[in-house]
Amino acid sequence: MKSIRSRVQNRENVYGVWCSLASPIGGEIVAGAGYDWMLLDVEHAPGSPATLLAQLQAAAAFPVVPIVRVPMLDRVWCKWALDLGAAGIMFPNIDDAAQAEAAVSFMRYPPQGVRGVGPAVRASDYGREFKGYASRAQEKLLGVMQIESPAAVEHCAAIAAVRGVDVLFVGPADLGASLELPERFADPRFMDVLQRIADAARGQGKAAGILLPSPDPAPTLREMGYSFIGVSSDSMLLVRALADNLKALWASEK
Repeated sequence: MKSIRSRVQNRENVYGVWCSLASPIGGEIVAGAGYDWMLLDVEHAPGSPATLLAQLQAAAAFPVVPIVRVPMLDRVWCKWALDLGAAGIMFPNIDDAAQAEAAVSFMRYPPQGVRGVGPAVRASDYGREFKGYASRAQEKLLGVMQIESPAAVEHCAAIAAVRGVDVLFVGPADLGASLELPERFADPRFMDVLQRIADAARGQGKAAGILLPSPDPAPTLREMGYSFIGVSSDSMLLVRALADNLKALWASEK
């Protein structure tokens, strides 16, 4: 089976969903739903190394690929997530190539990077498989850089050119707010920016990714060149399903 990084580098369409509940039960439900990848969030979710461990253990029974969004460009958080078994890291708010280079270095063992070497960790089956894991980690861990600011848009081609960057990933809420385009997908100016980012990724042989509120915009985004696509989150899907369920109950009274 091809690794997620290999599929992304080939710009195959791969679909994921956000996990914002910091719950191993929620994570297990998402993991079994059939998505290609799941994003375990510790930037806007109440996550910790302990909650990450429980979610990763819950997901391990399924073929879904677990990616962790760390709260910041931080070497220690990256090390924790990878040692616990993350298959990739999403870094928020990457504004230029220097930050992207630092992010990649946090994911790589020396001499390619600065990731601390802890042999007896979950990612290497607690040391039983460290040599094989260390070799695979240098080649198969997915590096996802979030484009969320005017500076990031300005430097997106340079960010994509960094070796070890696999995906330029748009955080539409932050990007729309920072560009003062709150309507986002309904604003042609925002769509022009999305096209610029996709073109920059393609120009460097990298993938473009985005988080969508629903599947509705997906055909348009795929046509623009986006292939690493997340749709909604466990919390938002739960909110929506609860609301729809209650509306159906009210309707049944009529």
